[in-house]
Amino acid sequence: MRSNVRLSVIISLLLAVSALGAKPGWAAGGAEAFFRFPDMVDARLRPDGAGVAGVRMSAGSAAVVYSDLERDEERQLFDVTDYAGGESAIGPVVWIDNQYLAIQLHESVEGIAQLLETKVSSRLLIVDTLEKSADIYSVRTPGELVDPLPEEAGTLLYSKSGSVSKVYRLTVSKLTVDRKPLGKLDLVDGGQFVSDNELFSIEGYVHAWHLGQDSKSSMALRLNREEEALQLVHLHVEEGTPEVFESWPLDDSESEQKVIPVARAEGETEFYGVDVTDQERQTLYKIDYRADTQEEVYRTQAYRILDVLTSPNHELIGVKVVRDGAVSYEYVGQEADASPGEQSEQLRVVIDRSTHKGRALVYRERHNLPGRFMLVDDKGAVLQQVGEVAPVPSGLESARLEQATVTVEGLEIPYLLNLPSSLPTSEKSVPLVVLPHGGPEGLYDTPYYDPVAAYFVANGMAALRVNYRGSGGISSAHQQAGQGQWGRLMLEDIHRAVLEVKKRPDIDGRRVCLVGASYGAYAALSLAIQHGGDYQCVAAISGVYDLNLLVNSTDLNDTQREQLVELMGVSAQETDALMQLSPLYNLQDWSVPLFLAHGGEDRISDMEHSHRVNKLLEARGFSHEWYFDAHAGHSFIDPEQRRALYSDVYRFVHRQLEREAGSSN
Repeated sequence: MRSNVRLSVIISLLLAVSALGAKPGWAAGGAEAFFRFPDMVDARLRPDGAGVAGVRMSAGSAAVVYSDLERDEERQLFDVTDYAGGESAIGPVVWIDNQYLAIQLHESVEGIAQLLETKVSSRLLIVDTLEKSADIYSVRTPGELVDPLPEEAGTLLYSKSGSVSKVYRLTVSKLTVDRKPLGKLDLVDGGQFVSDNELFSIEGYVHAWHLGQDSKSSMALRLNREEEALQLVHLHVEEGTPEVFESWPLDDSESEQKVIPVARAEGETEFYGVDVTDQERQTLYKIDYRADTQEEVYRTQAYRILDVLTSPNHELIGVKVVRDGAVSYEYVGQEADASPGEQSEQLRVVIDRSTHKGRALVYRERHNLPGRFMLVDDKGAVLQQVGEVAPVPSGLESARLEQATVTVEGLEIPYLLNLPSSLPTSEKSVPLVVLPHGGPEGLYDTPYYDPVAAYFVANGMAALRVNYRGSGGISSAHQQAGQGQWGRLMLEDIHRAVLEVKKRPDIDGRRVCLVGASYGAYAALSLAIQHGGDYQCVAAISGVYDLNLLVNSTDLNDTQREQLVELMGVSAQETDALMQLSPLYNLQDWSVPLFLAHGGEDRISDMEHSHRVNKLLEARGFSHEWYFDAHAGHSFIDPEQRRALYSDVYRFVHRQLEREAGSSN
C-alpha cells in the first residue's frame, strides 16, 4: 500500500449546519459541531521555536495571529478583510527571521478579459511581530518573494520580472510602512533595486524562481518569446550561460501533457508540478528533470490546485486549491506506522521545524478528532497545543474505526467502517449508511476525520466507506484496475463490502441507506437498481445519471473525453451500451425511497442529469424528494446552502430507516 495519505483541511467545506434531531437513545451533539467554519487552518513555527504564526478563519475571512509560546499570549497581526477588503486573499505566511513575518497579499483589480492572472494584484507585506503596534511594511515594487533567507536576519530575496527578469537581495529595515505616502527624499523600497543588490538576471519574463539549496543557483520558469516557448532554465551566480532543462512550446495542443513545475522538491532538479493542459488541474506530480522521471504524488477532489506547500527542506506538506470558488488547504502526510494493508488511524504531518530548541510544529488528525496543530520536542513529546481546526464534537469521544478488506474478482478491496462507541441497552444493532466517494478514479477515502461520516456515527449509525477499484491512495495496480469498470466492478466492490459488513451482529442489515455525491450519487442509484432489496433508501447529490449526456458534453476536451471513455469501457458512439450503464434508463421498476439533490451552479455535473431523473419519476407517479438550489455549486459549499441540504438529507435517512425498523418489528 502506498504510504502517501491525505487529509483535507477544507476552509469552506467544514461549514455550519443547523441542528438535526438525534435518534432516541443516542446523546449526539448538534450538527453545528460537525459542519462549521474551521478555526486555525495553517501555522508556521518561528525559526527559534519561541513563537507561532497562524492563520485563523472567521466567517470565511482570514486573519494572521502570532502566539508567543514563552508568555502564552496570542494577538492578531493582520486581518485580510479589514485591511484589503472582501475580494482579497493571502498566500502562506513565511518567517523572514525571528522578528519579521512575510505575507503575500493578493487583491482583485480590473484586468484584461480572459487573462485571469491580470485580474489579481500581488504585493509583499512585512509585519514586525515584536512591535505591539504591528506596523505593516511592504515592498512596493511589483514582484514575488523568492526566499526569506531565515539564516540572514532582516534579509530576503525578491524577484522583479519583465523583458529582463532579476532577483535582488533586500533589507527589511530599508522598507517603508505600507500605504504611507513617501516624502520628497524617500526612495521607493529604500532604493534597493540596483545592480549592487542583484543576484540573478535573465532575459525573458520569469513566472517563478526556485532557489537552490546554496542560494547561489536557481531554476527559473521563463517565457522565451523568440522561441515561442516556456522554459525551465538553470542559473548559477558564477556561470554566465543559463542551461535549459526543459522547454514547452506555446501552442494550443490539448493532447500532449505539459507538467509545469510549481514548487521545488527535495532534489536539486526535482519539482512538484501540474499539467497545464488539464483544465481542472487536480493532480500533482513529482518530476526529476535530470533523471527524466515523473510520478503522480497527490490528487485532490477540489476543482484546481493553485499552489504547493512545502517544508523548509522542500518536503511536500499540502496544496492550496479552489473548491466552488473558495480557497481551501489540503495537507498531505507520510505515515509509516500503519499495519500491513492498512493506513494509520492517525495522520501526523510535520509542518515546520525550528533551527533552535529542537522543536517542531505537527498537524494531527484522527477519525474522531478534527485537526490539531501541536508543538513537539525533538523526541516527539507534545509540549502544547497551538491551535485546532474545530473542537471535538459530542458523541465521538469513544467512536471506533475498523479497517478490513473484501476480495472481489481476485482484488483486495479495502473499506473503512466508522462505528458508534457502544450500543444503547435497548438496541442490539445499528443502521448502516454507505458513503461511496466521488471521482471515481484517483480519489479515495482516508481513515481520518470526515465530518459526514462522523455526524452519522455520533447519531447512532455506522458509516461505511469503500475504496473500490480505481480509487487512489492504495497502489497503482489498484487504481489501474478501475479502467473500464465505471458501472461494473466498481459497483460490485461497494456492494460486496456492504454484504460483508451486514454479517456483523452489531449492524442491522435490514436498515441500510446509500448517501453519495457526484460519482457517489451515480453509484448509489445504480446499486439500488441492481440490488434494491438490500438498500432501504438512497440520497443522491450532484450526480451523473445519463452517460450519453456526460461523455458527449461540450465542456470536455478531447483528452478528458478519451480518459472518460477508457474508464467507462464504452466509446461515445456506443449509445445502447451507455444507456445500459445509465441509471436514467433503468428506473422502470424503481421502488426505493429517494432523495435527489442538485445545484443550479454546478460546473462539474450538469444539473440536467438530475432534472431528467426527477421528471421521469414524476411522470411515472413515483413519490420522491426533489431538492434544488439554483445558486449552489457542485459541493453545496456555501454555509447556508450546505446547512439546508444536509439537514434535509439527515431527516430523510433518519425517517426512512426508522420506518423500516417499525415495519420489521
